[in-house]
Amino acid sequence: MEHPRAGWLGTGEFKIVANLPYAIATPWLDAIQEGALPQRMVLMLQQEAAQRYTAAPGGKSFGAISVFLQSAYAFVPGHKVAAACFYPRPEIESYLLNLVRLPQPVVLSRPAKALIRSCFQQRRKQIGRLLRVLRPADGEDRLAQTALSSQTRPEAIPVAAWIRLTAGL
Repeated sequence: MEHPRAGWLGTGEFKIVANLPYAIATPWLDAIQEGALPQRMVLMLQQEAAQRYTAAPGGKSFGAISVFLQSAYAFVPGHKVAAACFYPRPEIESYLLNLVRLPQPVVLSRPAKALIRSCFQQRRKQIGRLLRVLRPADGEDRLAQTALSSQTRPEAIPVAAWIRLTAGL
């Protein structure tokens, strides 16, 4: 069954410029990846959200949305936007984030995203244990294809390994 939002932006090349409130930024970006991918996005975000999206593996900020975005987009250096630029002045720091679609973007399937989300919901557990529970039929085989240690935690797994781990889901 096709997702109700699939194709809602059309199928041609397009760009997005948006000022996204914190509460909807992550679900909105997730929904964008359900259809045709924009060529480029320039987004005004709360700095904390921008840090999560661009986070590298190994830190607390790295999560499922980091994997989803980084599998399809490269980040062009952005910059902070001073609170004084807004009226009324917000109490948060803002950031202008630039995303450029990769030449070979990977759009993860819904089952792949669900597995990644489930793993990050238990981010302190080791990936071997998580896969034995979440994917009892093929979890160990999937792990073997990535060359990751079964003791690796989700937050330490690079984006490319997540792509290999969820291939075919």
